[in-house]
Amino acid sequence: MQEIPFCLRVEHLLHYSMSDSNKTDFTNPSTFILLGIPGLEAAHAWISIPFCTIYVIAVLGNFTILFIVKREPSLHGPMFYFLCMLAVTDLVLSTSTLPKMLSIFWFNSREIDFSACLTQMYFIHCFSVVGSGIFV
Repeated sequence: MQEIPFCLRVEHLLHYSMSDSNKTDFTNPSTFILLGIPGLEAAHAWISIPFCTIYVIAVLGNFTILFIVKREPSLHGPMFYFLCMLAVTDLVLSTSTLPKMLSIFWFNSREIDFSACLTQMYFIHCFSVVGSGIFV
């Protein structure tokens, strides 16, 4: 009688049902590890300078637009409301990503909680759609 290789025998699987094999004990991960820019860990402080500069300019510029449009009654028209909507969208998009990126670069804070990651992804996707909708 010919011996059947172990990989072809199925009797060791008979006590499992299909529903048992589809179950996993996976739960939501508690944290994610972010790497920054792999291979350039020594230069993270230098890389963060342009990001921080652009973020500060974006925040100050958008707040300036919002402040001037709010203070000047002659700017209360549809075109300037459109500009304010774009400024708010830009503020939310940049504020949802850049602070965590800068904390990775400056403080080596590489962990992000699952809920924080989910919230960050929500704001990025939601306000990207809002920005596209404003242009449409």
